[in-house]
Amino acid sequence: MKTRAFVLLTSIALLISGCSEPSTPEVKAEDAEKYQGREETKSLQNADNIGYDGTGIQKKLDKALDQNDQRAAELNEQIEAQTGEQPKTED
Repeated sequence: MKTRAFVLLTSIALLISGCSEPSTPEVKAEDAEKYQGREETKSLQNADNIGYDGTGIQKKLDKALDQNDQRAAELNEQIEAQTGEQPKTED
């Protein structure tokens, strides 16, 4: 008898707690609309529809891509500086 009462009370408690409204993360719509980002990563904003912060993911990826582009530009400058310093021999 005590087991049935315990199961019944537990079931009611779980039912009540399961029916409460879930808390949603506060995402500022203004920030999501203002940030445009790269063309390649705009589709990541659709992650908002499945519960992820798509704009945050897009910002992080854009930052990584920008750093990659910057590093590639620095390497290209170094290569140009090295090849430009070599004397040209004309025969």
